[in-house]
Formats: sequence, structure tokens, C-alpha cells
Amino acid sequence: MSKRCLYLIVLFLAVPVVAVWAQTVTAGSGGDFTTLAAAITSFRTGGTNAGNTATNVINCLDASYDEQLPQIDVQLTINGASGKSTVLLQQSSDGDGNDGLALDLPADAVVEFNDLILIPSATSTASDDLIDVVDGLANSVITFNDCIISSNYSGAPANTDGFTAPVGTATARVGDNGLNIITASDGLTVNISGTIIVDAAGPPAATADNILCTGGGAKTINITDGSIISYAQRLNFQHNGGTLNITGTHDSPIYLIKAQGTGYGHGIGIWLTRAFAVNLTYCIIADNTLNGVSIQSDGKTVTMNHVIIANNGDVGLEVIHVTPASWDTVITAENTTISGNAIDAVSPDTKDQVTLPDEMVNTSVFTGCIVASGDNGFNIAANSTATAAYSALVMAGANALGAKKTGDGTLIESSVITSDPQFTETSNFLSTTYFDVYNPAYGAAYNGSPLSGGGDYMGVMPLSVGQEWTLYW
Repeated sequence: MSKRCLYLIVLFLAVPVVAVWAQTVTAGSGGDFTTLAAAITSFRTGGTNAGNTATNVINCLDASYDEQLPQIDVQLTINGASGKSTVLLQQSSDGDGNDGLALDLPADAVVEFNDLILIPSATSTASDDLIDVVDGLANSVITFNDCIISSNYSGAPANTDGFTAPVGTATARVGDNGLNIITASDGLTVNISGTIIVDAAGPPAATADNILCTGGGAKTINITDGSIISYAQRLNFQHNGGTLNITGTHDSPIYLIKAQGTGYGHGIGIWLTRAFAVNLTYCIIADNTLNGVSIQSDGKTVTMNHVIIANNGDVGLEVIHVTPASWDTVITAENTTISGNAIDAVSPDTKDQVTLPDEMVNTSVFTGCIVASGDNGFNIAANSTATAAYSALVMAGANALGAKKTGDGTLIESSVITSDPQFTETSNFLSTTYFDVYNPAYGAAYNGSPLSGGGDYMGVMPLSVGQEWTLYW
């Protein structure tokens, strides 16, 4: 070996190596920290791991933690153990002092929660929100991956699938919202991916929602990867600030279902002037006790594509006035089915699928949509206009409307058909045939392409069991 090579080896060994990988600790029995709270504290200012420039990671070792957690105000990733770790959140003294977990992020900080079940502790239940995003400065990001956020049913979430009705009374329920995003600063992004938020809010007497997004800051909320928001005691989602993107796929839609409130049991409320663009793609908004989608009529841009709004207790899609102004909300719906809403409502009002108030400045546009099963397809007040193009306003068969339109406003129709779409499944939102279209008349009704609304076009009614058996004789 040459002296030069030997010198280089010695020099390499003598120089400290600066790690570029994540700083990772464990929390739980036999770990670096016995509690999750201590592990989080170690990364905060003054902690033993503070100042690390690489990714801060906590790997949970235990199946369950029942703790008061400190406020998270640094970059951090928390990973649950295999099969998810349950974190029972005691009321924290940080943040507002009455939430289960507070997050207050500096600029550019990224926080991830992976494979966690987050529920309130019965030991010291938060009197306000379960999770409170106090603030997030520019380019900060909070992500929930494959998590469950819920009330506490004897140490477990209301359910682990988002669909099953909660059984019994919650052992611990927070006083207000499940996830409260109330940032005043601009630039925060919240990602909710493959996550179930089920019966996470406070009692019905409270103004509590599964998710509340508000505050003056311009923020972005992304809900993706088959997430489910269900069984809220009020609204499943109340969106009052920033941009909201709810983006499912054909095989993995986003569900906003089964909100239970009697005063505000909506699938989603898009309210206040701070709510800017809302984009709904491949969503199922169904079986909520009141409106499927409720929109205040000032300053909103709402787009829907491949959406099913069905079987909600009141109006499927409702726009409402709140203050005298120019009603400049913009609604654009494409490939959307609105059907069966308000059929069972006990109300003197007519059972409308779409309701638009008076004097809306912009025309509401419905293209490739199916509106069915109700007293009226549209209830349009004076001086407002909606267009329906390459769509179906069903006036025949089992899914017929009483009328295409009521009210003094204008409905402009272009290439609209009225025949029955021949849905075979209209009640089970988990069915792969939910609101699929079987009428061949729909095969070229969307400008030469199939018209299927939010479902699929199947072409012909499937053979009955008896007919199928004849194929083998």
C-alpha cells in the first residue's frame, strides 16, 4: 500500500463523520424514552436532541400511550408500531391549554403522523378540540397518513373502518372539534391521506365538527387516498378558510357520510368569505342527516367532478344567502349524480336536489350530470340561472323527479334527456354498482360518449338470476 493511500485512510478516520440520515429515537417500553411526551420534548428547544438539522423521527414501540403531550413546534415524524399505536390524548397545558394536542409550526417545518390512532383520554379529556392546529407559517406541512381520529369508545375508536355505526356511548368525547385548523398565517398545507376521521367531535349540543378549517390565513387542505370522514355530531367538514382539495379515485373515492347533527348535519359546509376554491373529485357524499353540500353564496369557487351526492336528509346541493351582497359564487359540476336527497325529510318544503338562491351573479353549470329522485331537480330563485348540458333530468321510471325546476329563476337545457337511468343500487354506498347506469339510451348522451354522472355506464341491465341459469341449458 502506498504511503499516500495510508495517509488518506488515517485522515478519514481522524475526521468526525457528519450524519446525514434521520435522527431517530424510540418511545415506549425499553426504548430511548419511556414516554411519547419525553421523546417529543427531546426535539423541542432545550431538549437533548434539539437543533438537529436532519429529519427528527420517533418510532413508537408500544401499542398504547395515555399521556399529556407537549405542543409540537418543530419538524417531526411520529410512526406508530406495527398495526397502529393508540395515543390517548390527555388535555394539554400547551397551546390554548384545553386541547388534546396543539401544533404551532415555524416556517418550512414538516410534521407527519403515520399509523396512529388518536383519541381523547378518559383520564383528562380535552374540553376543547382533540387536535388543534394553532398556526403554521409559510411552507409548513402537517400530514396524517393511515391514521384514525375518533372519540374514545372504551380505549378504541368508534370503529376502524369509518363505515360501521358507533355502538353505545363514547367513554371520552372532547368538547369541540376533532381536527381544528385555525391558522392565521399564510402558507400552511394539511394533508389527510388514507385516514379515517369518525365521530371525532364533541357532543351534539356543541358547535363541533369532525373537521373545522377556519382562520384568516391562506392555507391548503388536501384529502386523498380513500380517506373517510363520517358520523360527525354536526358537520363532517366545515370549511371556512383557504383552498380545499378532496381528491379520490375511481376505485378509492373519498367518503363524507353519516353526519348525525339535527341542526347542521351536513356532509360538507363551504362557508364564510375566507373559503376560496373547493375542488371535489371522486367523492361520495351520502346519508348525512341534512344537506350533502351547503355553500354560502359569496366568493366561492366550487368544482365537482365524478361526485355522488345522494340520500342526504335535506337538499343535495344547496346555496344559501347569509348577508346582502352580490352573490358571486361559481359552481361547476361535471360527471356528478345528485339523487334521492330529502325524500324522507319531514318538512313543508319541497324536496329539491339543487337549490340556488336569488340574484346569483354567475350561472351555475352542470355538464354530464344526472339529477333524479325528488320533488324537483332544481329550485332556482329569481334572477338566478343554471345550465344543464349533456345531462339527465329524470322524468320517467323509478328515479323520476316531480319536476325539472321550480322557482322563478332560469334553467337552460341543452342536450338533456329525461329517461330513467335504471340504477340497480341506490342505497349501499359501498357497492361497486352504486348509481351505475344501465339504460342503453345513455350510451351516447354525453356528446356522443356515455352519460353516467358520478357512477359508471354499464350499458344494459344485467341478466336476472333466472336468465343467467338458462345460459347453461
